[in-house]
Amino acid sequence: MRKWAETNDEVYVVAGPVLTDVIDEWIGENEVAVPKRFYKVILDLKEPVVKAIGFIMPNGKDDRPVCAFAVPVDRVERETGTTRCESKAKPL
Repeated sequence: MRKWAETNDEVYVVAGPVLTDVIDEWIGENEVAVPKRFYKVILDLKEPVVKAIGFIMPNGKDDRPVCAFAVPVDRVERETGTTRCESKAKPL
């Protein structure tokens, strides 16, 4: 992700938990829910071509490269039930 930031001068990163999965692990005295997966969306809003790429990753150790988790942004939106990106964004 750092490489994309260096290549594209400026990017925005939106990240959070995927809360549509069943939560079956809680930690701490306040029993904070631990999501099974989380997402990141990288946005390059610099014109003339606005670009975006999404990632859905397991919340835990995984030896696969980050590119193995790349997904279209609309999949991130569908699986999280949210809308994060402008509809003009082209896949990164």
